[in-house]
Amino acid sequence: MRLLETALVLNSEDTCPAAELKKLQARNEKLRAEVTKVENAFADYRHKYEVQVGLITELGQKTAEIT
Repeated sequence: MRLLETALVLNSEDTCPAAELKKLQARNEKLRAEVTKVENAFADYRHKYEVQVGLITELGQKTAEIT
């Protein structure tokens, strides 16, 4: 009886390698989506930073011309 219970647990859909693989693949997809989201946000902030640096540089040059 104990052997049968062990076999049922080992063959359970939740513990079989295929089910574990599916869970890991789903988690991997979620993480990839999160990485893409972070990369896009980073690119957006980097662009905004570069624009800001350009504006500050231009402001400094204009201020120097005026004074």
